[in-house]
Amino acid sequence: MSSSSIPSTSSPRRRRRFSPPIPISRIASLACAIWAASAGLAAAFDLQGHRGARGLAPENTLAGFKVAQDLGVTTLETDLAVTRDGIVVISHDPVLNPALTRGPDGQWLTAAGPAIRSLSLDELKRYDISRMNPASKYAQQFPEQKPADGQRFPTLAEFFAQAAPEVRFNIEIKTDPAKPDLTLAPLPSPRLPSTAFARPRPRRAAPCSRSTGAA
Repeated sequence: MSSSSIPSTSSPRRRRRFSPPIPISRIASLACAIWAASAGLAAAFDLQGHRGARGLAPENTLAGFKVAQDLGVTTLETDLAVTRDGIVVISHDPVLNPALTRGPDGQWLTAAGPAIRSLSLDELKRYDISRMNPASKYAQQFPEQKPADGQRFPTLAEFFAQAAPEVRFNIEIKTDPAKPDLTLAPLPSPRLPSTAFARPRPRRAAPCSRSTGAA
């Protein structure tokens, strides 16, 4: 019998099927539905909105925080910076990010900066953060993010004023010891005596005596 007459035992290759990516909005809705369905375990599950809802709305904006709250998050996560005149504002970056920021002339910044620390609040409010620069690599990570015209850097007070009473906060204070010119200098800590760091000795419980007489 020739080798050509032997039937082949190899199975045909199976074609791999690739599922389309799941939209971020569906993932967020599913997460909120799971959280709502487990009301008894709500205290043990914390659904956080990272920089608001940056996958769906401009990050660290009042519009983005509103979207996150409408989805049902229990905690809003955000970051802080401080302006030249000492106002605490919301920003992940200590300098203006060209992927997120347009200048007072309406044009995208061509480079990072200036530092928020070098701007007054009035100067900072002139910059627009309503959308991502579509030409940036950063924008490609969030194709479902929708712009929200008119968004400016919010102050911490504006952030708190918009938050619902039951919402909690996860706030990062951005500092970099290697770049002290970008953030506030840390406050000097008081000098504590060495005994303050000593491990306390365990106390022995006093022996208990049973009362035999009337009170």
